[in-house]
Amino acid sequence: MSLNTFFHIPIVKDDTMRLVCVIINIFLAGVGTIIAGALEETNLPVIICGVVQLVCGSFGVGFLWSWVWAYFIFTKKQVFN
Repeated sequence: MSLNTFFHIPIVKDDTMRLVCVIINIFLAGVGTIIAGALEETNLPVIICGVVQLVCGSFGVGFLWSWVWAYFIFTKKQVFN
């Protein structure tokens, strides 16, 4: 599994679901990422990344990480191409 696969930001095509994932990711670290990964034809590395965000949320790092991903999900940008 390469970094490209692990850091693939999910592309949520439905605008309403994208906004829901962003809002959930802001308040519940990683849960929005898990939902977005499941919406993108069960993208397992993204779901694993969301679980790690959720676990790291108790340390504060997961919240910062999920806020950055919420921005990328909202703007449909990728970290790596």
